[in-house]
Amino acid sequence: MTTSTRRAGRKRAGDLEYPRRPVLTALSVPVAALLPLVGGALGPLRWMLVPSILLCLVGIVWLLVAVMSLSPSVVLRRVALALVFAPMITTPLCAMQASQALVLQARGVSRSAVITRIEVHHGKSTTYDCTVRYEGAATTAVDAVSCGEDDRVGDRVQVVRDPGGLVDPEFDTQVRAARADVVFAVGSEIALMAFSVSAVAIGAVIRTVRHRRAGVELGV
Repeated sequence: MTTSTRRAGRKRAGDLEYPRRPVLTALSVPVAALLPLVGGALGPLRWMLVPSILLCLVGIVWLLVAVMSLSPSVVLRRVALALVFAPMITTPLCAMQASQALVLQARGVSRSAVITRIEVHHGKSTTYDCTVRYEGAATTAVDAVSCGEDDRVGDRVQVVRDPGGLVDPEFDTQVRAARADVVFAVGSEIALMAFSVSAVAIGAVIRTVRHRRAGVELGV
């Protein structure tokens, strides 16, 4: 084997194992990018929580493996990871909010209630759960509703709940914001799809250029 042949076949530092079927792997990228959106949309449905989490995890891992393996450049992989990270996280979260609000718009019933208790949960982010007591009911009825730091005990609110219990109840103001949630979910999914497909396309160009240079060296 000549020196030029060894140099052309040498694996570059930081390169990953290239897929045996690169075209099939590339075609799977849009499918993988779609799974976090589908998983997030199923999340609010109470009996679909576990499948929702699995779909999101499979989509994220699948997408990362496919994009990273099809990006034959350390710089490209780092840029691609930086670009897809945010929409990869926000897509399922926005889809979950949009799905819950749309279900409540279609099936929900609005009822007057009073906030009787607020629980604060501290973690990576601070979240709030409000216990509400419905007014005008023959028997005392309460629900737990996700709320914000501006809510106070004693506030009168409108709560939209699904009589069939398909999804958790929400404040009327959150349900009315369903259109904005849908826009954010779709926009985040478009960004995730665009960044991942672009990284794969650029990776294909880089690999083609490398092969042509290797061919030129071998022909000299």
